[in-house]
Amino acid sequence: METVKGETKWKHFFKTISKSLGLRVNIFLTLWIIAALAFISVVSLMFYRQSNNDYLERILTAHLYSLISSVNVSSDGKLQGNPELGDIRYSDPSSGWYWEVVALSGNLKGRLTSSSLGTKKVASPSEKTDPFDQKFFRSYRIIGPEGQHLRVVESDVILDNKNRVARFRIMGNIDETRAELEKFKKTLLLYLSLFGVASILINLVIIYISLRPLKRIRHSLADIRAGKANHLDTDLPLEVMPLVGEMNALIDNNQRIVERFRVQVGNLAHSLKTPLSVIANEIDQSSTNSSDRHEMNVKLLKEQTDIMRAQIDRYLQRARIAAQRDSVIYRTPLRPLLERLVRVMGKLNFSKQISFYMNEPDIIFIGEKEDIEEMVGNLLENACKWAKKQVVLRCETMDERRVDADRVHPMFFISVEDDGSGLPEDHREDVFKRGKRLDESKPGTGLGLSIVAELVGEYGGNVELANSGLGGLRVTLTLPYAKS
Repeated sequence: METVKGETKWKHFFKTISKSLGLRVNIFLTLWIIAALAFISVVSLMFYRQSNNDYLERILTAHLYSLISSVNVSSDGKLQGNPELGDIRYSDPSSGWYWEVVALSGNLKGRLTSSSLGTKKVASPSEKTDPFDQKFFRSYRIIGPEGQHLRVVESDVILDNKNRVARFRIMGNIDETRAELEKFKKTLLLYLSLFGVASILINLVIIYISLRPLKRIRHSLADIRAGKANHLDTDLPLEVMPLVGEMNALIDNNQRIVERFRVQVGNLAHSLKTPLSVIANEIDQSSTNSSDRHEMNVKLLKEQTDIMRAQIDRYLQRARIAAQRDSVIYRTPLRPLLERLVRVMGKLNFSKQISFYMNEPDIIFIGEKEDIEEMVGNLLENACKWAKKQVVLRCETMDERRVDADRVHPMFFISVEDDGSGLPEDHREDVFKRGKRLDESKPGTGLGLSIVAELVGEYGGNVELANSGLGGLRVTLTLPYAKS
C-alpha cells in the first residue's frame, strides 16, 4: 500500500511539472546550472592539480641545478660545498623538503645533506622501475622519513675530469600541494555554490517577469468575459503577439458570428410574420366558411407553410455558413469535385464542348462540398443553357498582390464563360435579384444566380459579371482557399 501511495505522489509530481511551464523551465535551468557548475569545478580542480604538480616539478628542477652548481670535489677526493637554495624549508626537519648529494664512483667520498634531512635517509627506487632519461634525470614519488609523500628530482653528474660521479637529489613535500588543493577546492565549491544559488534565484525572477505577459493575457480575457473590454491588450512582447493576434481574430470571428446569427434570426422572424398572420386569419375564419372555402383555406395554409419551411431552411443555411466562415472546419478539395461537375454537365449537354483549366492541383475550398457544388453547378448550368457550342471553366489562385492583407485566408477564383449572346451591362444587376428572369424563353426559376450571390457573400467572396473572350458572358467567383 505504501508503494502505491508513493507511486501516486510521484505521478502527481510529474503531472504538475508537465503542466507548469514556469516550474518546468526552472527545473531544467536548475539542472543545467548544477551540471555546468559541477563540470566547471571538476575541470578547475583538474587543471589546478596539474598546475601545482608542474610548478613543484619546475621548482625542484631549478633547485637541483643550483645544488649541482654549489658542490665540487676537494683535493683529497671528497664532496664539498655549502649550497644555499634560498628556501628556509630545507632547514626545517619536519618540512619534507630535503636535498642530498651522494658519491657514486669509488674515487669519490662523502655525503652532503640539507639541515632538514640530517642523517636520515630516503630510499631510492631501482633504475629499472624509474629509469633515467638521456640527460641522466629522473623524477618519481616516494614516502619520506616522516611519512610525507615526496616528489624527488634526481640526476647523476660527473664532477671533474677524473670521472668522479655523484647523485644529486632534491625532494619536495607533495602533501603541501595537496593541502593547497584542498583549500582551493573548498574555496571554489563555496563560491560556485553561492553563484549557483544566486543563478537559480535570478532565474526564478527572470521566469516570473517573462511569464507576466501571460498573466496580463489572462486578466484581459477575464475583462472580456466581464464585458469590460472587447479585445486583448496588444502592448505585449513580440514573442506573444502572434498568440494575441490569433486570439483577437478569434474574438472578432465569434462576435461576427453572433451578430450574423442575431441578424438572421431577426430576418427569419420578420419573414415568418406575414405567413403566420395569414394562417391565423384563416384559422379564425375556417369555422364559418363553406366547404369550398375550407378547401381553399387548406390550400392557402399549405402554401404558407411551404413558404415558412423554405424561409427557415434558407436562414438556417445562411447562419451555418456564417458560423464556418474564416475557419478551416470544412475543407473541400476542388479538382475532383470540378472534374466530376464537368463530366456530369458534359453528359447532360452533349452538344456543348466544356473545357476545364486549373493552375494548381491542390487548391482546397474552405467550406462545405454541397455549397461549392451548388455555386459552380448553377454557373455551369446557366452557361450551358446560353452557350452556342463552347463553355470554359477556370479555377486559379489569385496573385498575392491582389489579396487583401486583412483577409484571414488567401483567395482563389472560379470563372465560367460561354460563347453565347452575353448580357448587357445595364441588366447585370437584375440577374442577382431573387426570381428575376430576363428571358422567359429559357426554362428556369430565376433563383440560380441569386443563390450563388448569397452563398458567395456568406463566404466573404464576391461575384463579378463581365464580357467573355468567347463572345458571351463570364461569371467570376472569388472564394477563400487553403493549400493541402
